Amino acid sequence: MLESIRKRTASWVVKGLLLLLVLSFAVWGIGDIFRGGREKTVAKVSDTNITDAQLSREFRREMNRVQHLFENSLTSEQAREIGLLDRALERIIAEIIFELEARNLGLLPSDSLVAAQIKETPAFRNRFGEFDKQIFYELLRDNGYSEEQFANLIRKGIKRNQLTEAVTHGTIVPERLGARLFDFRQEERIATVLSIPARKMKGVGRPKQETLAVYHEAHASQYMSPEYRNIKAIVISPDDFQSEIEISEKELRDEYEARLGDISIPERREIEQILLSDEESAAQAEAMLAEGKAFEAVAVEVGKVEKDANLSLGKHAREDLIQELADPAFALEKDAISEVVKSPFGWHILRVKEIEPGETPKFGQVREQIADEIARSRAIDSLYAISTQLEDLLAGGATLEEAGKEVNLPTLSLENISVEGKMPSGKVADALPDIEDFLSIAFATDAGEESMLTETKEGSFFILRVDQVTPTALRPLEDIRQQVVADWQAAARKGKAEEMATKIIEQAKSGKSLKKLASSQRLTIKTSGPLMRNTEDSDAGILYELLEKIFAAKVGDVVMAPSRDGYTVAEVKKIQRADIDKDTEALENVRSNLLQSLANDILDQYIAALEKKYPVEINRSAIESVY
Repeated sequence: MLESIRKRTASWVVKGLLLLLVLSFAVWGIGDIFRGGREKTVAKVSDTNITDAQLSREFRREMNRVQHLFENSLTSEQAREIGLLDRALERIIAEIIFELEARNLGLLPSDSLVAAQIKETPAFRNRFGEFDKQIFYELLRDNGYSEEQFANLIRKGIKRNQLTEAVTHGTIVPERLGARLFDFRQEERIATVLSIPARKMKGVGRPKQETLAVYHEAHASQYMSPEYRNIKAIVISPDDFQSEIEISEKELRDEYEARLGDISIPERREIEQILLSDEESAAQAEAMLAEGKAFEAVAVEVGKVEKDANLSLGKHAREDLIQELADPAFALEKDAISEVVKSPFGWHILRVKEIEPGETPKFGQVREQIADEIARSRAIDSLYAISTQLEDLLAGGATLEEAGKEVNLPTLSLENISVEGKMPSGKVADALPDIEDFLSIAFATDAGEESMLTETKEGSFFILRVDQVTPTALRPLEDIRQQVVADWQAAARKGKAEEMATKIIEQAKSGKSLKKLASSQRLTIKTSGPLMRNTEDSDAGILYELLEKIFAAKVGDVVMAPSRDGYTVAEVKKIQRADIDKDTEALENVRSNLLQSLANDILDQYIAALEKKYPVEINRSAIESVY
């Protein structure tokens, strides 16, 4: 990316813009340039700015937390619609508020407290349950944190916990409230259930033209065509240049020699160890091994591990091990036992269980891979140069087509494309680029305007122009007559099912048996299992609307509600109260959940009070411009 910026600043257009910026410094000063760069302030807490970059990082974290619920198909637009962007901003604001209040109160966790918190983290422990510094550093490296950055995160977490615990400590659940809520949640009801499927309703013919036209207009939102757009675009990919790049045999061999360390497979060894806490125990273990005692027996007797414990550290290359263990471990023959080795974690005696030889690939084995990687790297350089030239031409007044012709790039034409990439026929356009943000940018660009030159995650670039926008409109009845007729008939059957359900309830209230009423209409009737307030029974046609009515009724009452296919009528047969003396586990869960809820309510009020102390300003226009 730095190389991209460097190359772009080589263009005469960018140089001209830089000159204007330099001249503007004399008038406006340079403070804002150095304070914020190109980042936008999307919110402010007291004197602390929240940038779009911070919000983007937290937004991505929020998306990652819930991606598994969407089978990893959650898009940025969907995430915004379900409120993840707002949640991310709220999380950042809360963290800043807590940090400001902690600073105001003089809360400063000591280094020893931070270190103790880190050492207590299960993820950093080895199979013996001990803090393992090697595991700690590996996990930090894998997650992109330095030791100092991670320590600061822990320190902030400690301060936040101290504040929240101070505020919520002492929250109690009144015994009467817990018991009442337990009774409410655990109460069960049994009902006789009669299902009236809409599909079995007879007497629904085809609607007249006038009736169909009225239905079509009344349900217009169901029959709207999407907005369509005509788009011109230029897409530049490294693949466009890679095949044209020539690499000499000497370059390939030189690159092979330079990469040997990276492409070679290092020797790996499975190492067992006896870890001892003091030098005296280490000397005792070493003496017992010298007398011929089994390695495993010494580990149990002196190392205090359980019998049949796994002593293996796993398979490791030399660079995977700390220096104190690497040299002796890789100096041993297979099955050989080392002398006592001291490290920051204690005293070790090592045994090599297995040796997996390393491997250095021959030039011929990796030649094509190296050639592809060099070609792609040079293709990206060419791509940046072309993209800079393209920007210059467009800035100079050239049209998209003229600029594309000048740099020998084709102009892509897409007509009548919806935001889903589909044409009016319902098919996805063949020429649609396989680029994640292409359509979202196309539908965020005004008619007659060009988008910014956008870089993709894959290293491609694209720029587009919206030539025409066909707004969403009600599709003509004649084009969708068959669908509207089917919808009208389904609605008519549902209406007949509702009429029958209403009539059955009236007859049941007059004293007629629900079972006999079901038999006369040839409908299915059955007795439900024990129902709870939060448990639907879709097989029996009991959805939440009907469930609420069942729990609001008395024994003998008859109620009705829509099901997924028609209507369901239910008669309450039995109300079974919860037994607070027997179901102690459920009672404890209710009290625990209620306690957490009360603590959260108190914490929300505390945060609201802090927001008055440290005023929060949210720049909605800046957020909208970024997202």
